Amino acid sequence: MPFESLDPEAQKNYAEVNVRLGLPPDFSSHEGGLESGGDGPLVLSSDPLESHITPRIITVASIAQMNEMLGIPDSFPDDHIEAPPPLTDKILDHLANAQSTYELWNGLSETDVKNVRKAATVFVLGNSERVKEYEPLINSALFPTKVAYFASSDPFIIKDKIVVKGNTPILWNYDKIIMEPGGSIVSEAEDFKINCNNFVTVSPQLKNGYEAADPGTDFVIDISVAGYTKAAPDGQDAKPGPQGPPGNGAVEKQDMGVKGCPWVCVTQAQDGKPGIKGGDGTPGSPGGRGQNQGTFTMTVKQAITGKLIIIAGGGNGQDGGKGGNGGDGGPGGLPGDVGAHGACTTKANQGPQGPGGRGAIGGKAGDGGDGNVVTIYYTSLQGGVEPKKVGGLPGNPGKGGTEGGGNPPGGSDGNGGTGINGKPSDIIVKQL
Repeated sequence: MPFESLDPEAQKNYAEVNVRLGLPPDFSSHEGGLESGGDGPLVLSSDPLESHITPRIITVASIAQMNEMLGIPDSFPDDHIEAPPPLTDKILDHLANAQSTYELWNGLSETDVKNVRKAATVFVLGNSERVKEYEPLINSALFPTKVAYFASSDPFIIKDKIVVKGNTPILWNYDKIIMEPGGSIVSEAEDFKINCNNFVTVSPQLKNGYEAADPGTDFVIDISVAGYTKAAPDGQDAKPGPQGPPGNGAVEKQDMGVKGCPWVCVTQAQDGKPGIKGGDGTPGSPGGRGQNQGTFTMTVKQAITGKLIIIAGGGNGQDGGKGGNGGDGGPGGLPGDVGAHGACTTKANQGPQGPGGRGAIGGKAGDGGDGNVVTIYYTSLQGGVEPKKVGGLPGNPGKGGTEGGGNPPGGSDGNGGTGINGKPSDIIVKQL
């Protein structure tokens, strides 16, 4: 409904978000309400070319401005949000001397980068004073940035899947969000926030207004990360070894000192040489680490009505690739010829098969991705919010390649190593 038609409290709550972003109190990013449903999911993205509804893009200069626009008050309890360790002198020196954002990022370890992002999360979603020393580093590394803003005082009716995407923060501001059976919100964004007066899960009883859904109907906001659909590449199977060299043939000659010059055997035919060793398989590739989950915050200023399931978790790690099989040992060399004149009577044997190649080790299982902070704030809860933690599991180790047959068989290096679980999500449901 138009902004002027909202009740005074709803007007105040809706306008506060707009004003914090430097927009008029009654600002809407699109005309009228939104209603998902049709051919495929409705995509709301920070990329205007990908988004089915064009967002208002707002530039944010610093983490302090981001906190002022979108953050949770410092007075809110934030013991559920893990803060990074204090900055080291080495990082402070690097911050002071880096000449560009590229040089700054390039000089930070993977752990340092995680700590900077962790500090930014605490700054916006918790008590900013806990990570105040990180503020210059956060600003140098992550800002300026942009926020994709979707807002309307008209209802947002979700009839089927909504997909939220983006590498920059995405913010919704609506008076009322109504999720019907079959509706869901799936977030693939790094940071997604919803502000609304009312979030309602319902069945569409249009004659009598919206009534509670039937038991067993699931209404879902899914911030979890999809796992891998394929294992890492397999190692290559080795080729069999070549055949061994043949044995030397018998050597015969005529005995010129004996009447008639009979043929005599000088050297009997020789056995064939052993076959050549089969090749070793190559190791399976290690599985990739599961993707980390983004952050999600929903602030409902009036009431959550009906049942809502919040699914969150990092992606499962990738399965390791299978190790390559060892090649069979080559066949033994052919026996030497006994000779054409019958002087050498001992027959030679074919050489033994060569050693088998070694089956390669399977790829290590990918580690599970980490969950992240999910916070649901509400004033009134007329139903229930069910947290559901998923994902973050390691992949399966790649199987070792089979040993190549031979004399002796090649053996196998066995299955790949196991991965580790990702950090579970922190799903917090709190009353304002």
